[in-house]
Amino acid sequence: MDKTITLSFGKDKTAIIKGIAIIFMIILHCGGSGATYDVPIRTMDSYPILGFIHPQFKLCVGIFTFMVGYGYAFAKEKDWHYSLKHIWPLLKVFWLILIVITIPSILLAGGGKTLNRNGLEDFIQNLFGVSESLNWYSWFVSFYIFCMIVLPLISRWLDKNLILSTIGFSIVFYLLEVCVHSLPTWESNKWLYSLFNNCMLMPTVLLGYYFAKQQVFQKINIPHHWLMALIGFVLIIVAFIGRAVCGNIVGFNLYVIHATVTILGILIIFNSCKLPILSKILTSLGNLSVYMWFFHALFFTTNVRDVYQPFILVSNNIFIITLWTILLTYICSWVLKKIVDSTEGLVSKLL
Repeated sequence: MDKTITLSFGKDKTAIIKGIAIIFMIILHCGGSGATYDVPIRTMDSYPILGFIHPQFKLCVGIFTFMVGYGYAFAKEKDWHYSLKHIWPLLKVFWLILIVITIPSILLAGGGKTLNRNGLEDFIQNLFGVSESLNWYSWFVSFYIFCMIVLPLISRWLDKNLILSTIGFSIVFYLLEVCVHSLPTWESNKWLYSLFNNCMLMPTVLLGYYFAKQQVFQKINIPHHWLMALIGFVLIIVAFIGRAVCGNIVGFNLYVIHATVTILGILIIFNSCKLPILSKILTSLGNLSVYMWFFHALFFTTNVRDVYQPFILVSNNIFIITLWTILLTYICSWVLKKIVDSTEGLVSKLL
């Protein structure tokens, strides 16, 4: 009988999972019919098999959502100080790209009238990810802030009775989602739309919290054999197919199942095989995933697309465009992080 191993899920696997999730996200945004290109491009959705598979890369949302809850479970003090301490690094990255890169680009491109027309309220909403008029994929900012406000309030109940509280609060957030959806202006009201989206994703956050507290993944034993990687890959394919067949039940998003199965598949692959080169690449991507998330939006957001999209149009082949976008986004994100780290280091010395 082959030796068995217990799945590990530490910071190393967390970075790998985030690395895979950011690749999923860029594939989704580069290759889908929703991507707006200024030149004729045959998107992935136009290919027979890829047309079925490609939309399911939106599992990246469920993966990142699950990881928010999973990471929060390890907080020593689940209070407002912890929340502010973790909100600021996200805002710092997002504001750097929004204020230092995006807005000046809009002004240089003659888009000052657009900013004036949208007004101060829209700008403030953009700062916190409620509006996406200046960055199409900034919803995660408002979602993360929402989580950091809500989780300190409910964590005491979660820790007292984990199973019942996880189920109970999942139902509460689902009912809130339904209530918001029933309002006649919810889609046009940015605050309500953000609230709807946040409530829809909270059950996945709560499941991530539950899995971390119960160490569910770490209780799984698998044969120590490279063939287990094939099983892990099959699980990911099953999650893709599952999401394609049924993404939600009466509005209840099934990321709770699909994202969890995907993460399990990833853990099995990287616990059963060493894959040092691939692990190093994915870890590097995962560590820069926040920068990459907001930076690659520059290529598609309407107000700045004219300025930045030419940099990824190195070919009319969607697969080459996608690979180049991943690489270019990584390089630019690496540079931005180096600048931020150097600036913070200098400020620390001066203080």
